Amino acid sequence: MIAAIDVDYDKQRYNAVAALFTSWTTAHPTKGIWSLQSKGVYEYQAGAFYLRELVPILSLLDEMSNLPKTIVIDAYCQLSEAGDPGLGVHLYQALDEKIPIIGVAKTRYKATTHAIEIFRGKSKRPLFVTAIGCEIAQAAKNIISMHGTNRIPTIIKLVDTMSKRWEAESGTLRTVTSLVSGA
Repeated sequence: MIAAIDVDYDKQRYNAVAALFTSWTTAHPTKGIWSLQSKGVYEYQAGAFYLRELVPILSLLDEMSNLPKTIVIDAYCQLSEAGDPGLGVHLYQALDEKIPIIGVAKTRYKATTHAIEIFRGKSKRPLFVTAIGCEIAQAAKNIISMHGTNRIPTIIKLVDTMSKRWEAESGTLRTVTSLVSGA
């Protein structure tokens, strides 16, 4: 099972969403959609920006009965060719280095040269793929093969959109598994 995960947050709360699927080429989550919304966001700390998304992702994964075999995030795994840790590395380490992480970033981080740039659809703007726990070349091939004719694969776009949908009452905590059966 593969999970595409994204997090949105404001100054007081976060919304983490995971779409679970079994094949890179599938158009829709086949194993469920999980969402966790809660109060409490880490304040920005220089050099520790990853904490704002790491904690919500780990909290969301804690709610799942079965962990995915691979996780795709909207971030970098490594921030530089030297291996400076980004969100993906921190997540990989927090999961005892047992689950490969693929980072798919929409923008170049500083002078990033280590990420594989991929082009999807007719877009002239690349996505930047990094990985830890798996081969980066295979990770890039997997992201290229994902469903959708646009720059952003369908399932990655879905979790991005869903993470921006907030419950009316701030600070609610919810887990949603009923959007697709089999979660």
